[in-house]
Amino acid sequence: MIYRSEHLTLRSVMDVFQSEVNDVIICEEISGDRGSYYTLLTVKDHETVKKLLRIIECAEKDMDCCVETFTYNNNYCMLFPYIKERKLEDFYMGKAIPLAVCEEICLNLLLQCMASTLPYPLLELALMQGQIHLLKDNSIVLGYSIDLTQLNENSGQKECTMQCAIRIRDLLQEKTSKKNVSYQLLLKKIPKQSYQDFRELYKDIRLSKTSIGKKGIRSSIKGFWQRNQSAIFKVLLYLSVIMLIIVIVMVVTDLIWGDIPMLRLFKNSFKQIGTESLLK
Repeated sequence: MIYRSEHLTLRSVMDVFQSEVNDVIICEEISGDRGSYYTLLTVKDHETVKKLLRIIECAEKDMDCCVETFTYNNNYCMLFPYIKERKLEDFYMGKAIPLAVCEEICLNLLLQCMASTLPYPLLELALMQGQIHLLKDNSIVLGYSIDLTQLNENSGQKECTMQCAIRIRDLLQEKTSKKNVSYQLLLKKIPKQSYQDFRELYKDIRLSKTSIGKKGIRSSIKGFWQRNQSAIFKVLLYLSVIMLIIVIVMVVTDLIWGDIPMLRLFKNSFKQIGTESLLK
C-alpha cells in the first residue's frame, strides 16, 4: 500500500500489528531518499484521534521524535523513525553480567526516558508495551510500535516514572543479593507510588548503584559459559558427529578387510630403521 504525506511517499513493507484503534506499519520512502525506513501509526478511532490532538497540544515538549503528522484515507497518521528491533527482554542477560553493569543499563533506560520527546501518555504506553531496545553498547532506544488502545491522556511524568521504576525493578530482580541496594529500595518505594518524576528515580539508582570492580575467575568463567553455551554445544555436537563418522568408517573397513587400514601406520612401525633391523 502507498501512503502520501505533504513531503513523502511511503510504501508499506511490513504490518507490525493491527487493532481496532490503530495500525502500525513499517514503510520505505520511495519519493526521494530510497532505503529510508519509518514506523507509521495510522489511527482509525476518531475518539483516540481527538485525545492525541489534545495530548500533542498540551505536551510539555515539542514532539521532535515525530517526523510528520498527516491524514490519509480518513485516518490520522503519525510518522516516526524506524527503530530496528533489539528488544530488551530478548537481549538482556542479567545473570551473566555484573550487578554494576545491570544498574548501568537501568540508568541508560532512565536517561532515554528523560531525553524522549514523546508526550507522557505515549511514553507510558511505550514502557508498558516493552518498546525498549538494548543496543550492543548497552545503551537504550525507545521504539514507536505503540498500541493506542489503552491511551490515557491524563498520564503525566509520575505515571511514566512509575512504569520506568517497575521495568528497572524487573531488570534488577535477577541480582537479588543483599548488596543489590537499588532493588531493595525499589521494592519499598514502588508499592507506595513514591516517585513523582524521573529525577527522583535517577537519584536513587545513581546513589545506590554498585561500583564496578574486577570480576573473579569463577564469575568470569560462569559469565563466559552463560553467554556462549549455545555456541559451545554446537561445537561439541559437530565433534561428536565427526567422531561417530570415524567410528562407523573403522567398523565398516574392519568388516570388509578384516582389519583397520589406518591402524597399520602404528603396527610394527619401528621394526626396521633404514637397513638395520631392530628385531635381531
